[in-house]
Amino acid sequence: MPIEIESAEYKADDYEEFPDYVDTPLYVLSKPLPKIKQRQNDVYVTSKTSFKAQQKRCEDLINSGINEIYLHCVGNAIKQGLNLALTLINNSNGSLSYVVYTSTIRYIDELHPLYDDEDITIQKRNNSAIHIKIFRNAVIPQNSKTSSSVN
Repeated sequence: MPIEIESAEYKADDYEEFPDYVDTPLYVLSKPLPKIKQRQNDVYVTSKTSFKAQQKRCEDLINSGINEIYLHCVGNAIKQGLNLALTLINNSNGSLSYVVYTSTIRYIDELHPLYDDEDITIQKRNNSAIHIKIFRNAVIPQNSKTSSSVN
């Protein structure tokens, strides 16, 4: 599967917004996406996808018999992921629980010059991420008290 690359051009006038970039007239910013291993029970939450669509996908996964799902959220999508997890928990009538894990994801951006005079520059940055495990509560059958009579 080919790696998708987002590209954007930044001119010399844009340096106030991007102070870490080197001073050459024009670069193309390439952000290779990290390889993601996706399981059936993984849901990658983005701020661009509608909340209702993500909620429906999670509910469909849970109703299909899967015992646990994982919500993965990075950067600005963390707030939406937390809201999604809490909505699923509240709508479950106590049948679901959750555990939250935090991590930091390291990104490597490549700055490709449009002129041959310059070299490719690499910029490293970190971004916060959370991973929310939503799982079914274990149902413990209640044993009725049996009275045994001793003679």
